[in-house]
Amino acid sequence: MPSISDPNLFEAVYLATKRSLSRGNFPNRWVARGNGLVRLVDKQYLTTYREFDASKVVDCLRVWGTDSNHRFSGSAPLGIGSSGVQHGAVYFSTQHASMLNEMHHYAKQSSKFARNLKQRGVIESEIVKPLTVLDLSRHSGQTLKYLDSLGQDADVKRALASGPFANSGLTLTQLVRHTNDYSAARAIGLAVGDDRSLDGITVETARPSVRDGGESGDNVVLYGPKGEVVSRRIEPQRVILFDRNVDKNSVEMIQHSLG
Repeated sequence: MPSISDPNLFEAVYLATKRSLSRGNFPNRWVARGNGLVRLVDKQYLTTYREFDASKVVDCLRVWGTDSNHRFSGSAPLGIGSSGVQHGAVYFSTQHASMLNEMHHYAKQSSKFARNLKQRGVIESEIVKPLTVLDLSRHSGQTLKYLDSLGQDADVKRALASGPFANSGLTLTQLVRHTNDYSAARAIGLAVGDDRSLDGITVETARPSVRDGGESGDNVVLYGPKGEVVSRRIEPQRVILFDRNVDKNSVEMIQHSLG
């Protein structure tokens, strides 16, 4: 399980990010109403006695973000920041590509993609309130420049030079995407979570693509009070469940409209 192995680096990146946000010196993006977001969820949270239960979607809305210990969200090292206690976070995909990457990631662990697919569901939602986010997506021409500027911060440079990554040759940009360590990425995420002028962050998914062309897709991470992250921001529109067609030896999509 990835962790924060360098609290000093975390604190330096967290404070450097907060300073850049307070100065308005960061790439931002306005995501308009009507744009779609998708989220992969375990099928058990959407069904009752193996049948789709629309009321369960409402339950998902309430609990999303109450326990989000991931790359750009979760707890901070003791005594650093406040986001780990005050904020939750919810991850969405802006394209189905990144959602499929997530499915393949877990399918690889379970060795059978179709079996994993049957255990999952997709909630397709619509943005109902314009969102302002820190834009670290693959489409932003400022992502590398911004991360490099954080890496050039004096405190961040000292932390990199004296911590466990001192002889690794890794830059801050590379550490943000580190497979087994969230010291840099979570620091940025929690700094965004502390900023009331921002709804969240857009960032390229960390899951590798299994398709031609390296298509990966972007994630949107929204922050807010635990249990209320998506309230008045996102409205679910449709749920897609998967089931196996024994006769055709295939997996079928079953769509449920919430409108």
